[in-house]
Amino acid sequence: LSMLVKETSVKELIELLFRVKDDNKRKEIEKTLVSTCIRSRNKEQSAAKVVIALKDADILNKCTLLRVCGCLSGSPGLNALRDGTKDSEKEIQDTAVRSLASYQDQEAIPDQLAYAGNTSNQTYKILLLRGCMKLVDETANIPADKKIEVCRNVMGVTDRAEEKMLVISCLGKINTIGSLEILDSFLSDSVLKNAAATAMLNI
Repeated sequence: LSMLVKETSVKELIELLFRVKDDNKRKEIEKTLVSTCIRSRNKEQSAAKVVIALKDADILNKCTLLRVCGCLSGSPGLNALRDGTKDSEKEIQDTAVRSLASYQDQEAIPDQLAYAGNTSNQTYKILLLRGCMKLVDETANIPADKKIEVCRNVMGVTDRAEEKMLVISCLGKINTIGSLEILDSFLSDSVLKNAAATAMLNI
């Protein structure tokens, strides 16, 4: 299905989604909708169609559309996820937070950090921080000083060694004095010192 539809089919796919009840068919439509939006020549316009459809969607369809937003990039989808994290419906809020955590654009980093820093839900915090570090680590056009700033912020939010290891791994790829200074602070930690020392040697 995803290889057959045209980018102009976004609206039609959403209408089909709203009609279909079968879970397997809904999953296929969701996958096709993501693929169609990503391949679109006007990605922001396609994402906007998904966002507009949220207004008329029931809880089930709204969650599906939010997951679609989480696979895209650009302001319309990100704004929809921001709104979803504040929704009174727990299912919608859960979907929005998880989709924000897996967002594909560096524009989401401030939102990921902010939500992680304010939530009491440990699962959400872990997902958001890991998603944030994945973006920082894998996005080549983020300046080194910005990456270091994000790493510092993540360290200020988490007390778990697992997320700190992600920070160490990222810092080991940033060849600056600032990166070395942060890594040096881990050398007194019995759990993290070996990873930090190895990362410093890579700089």
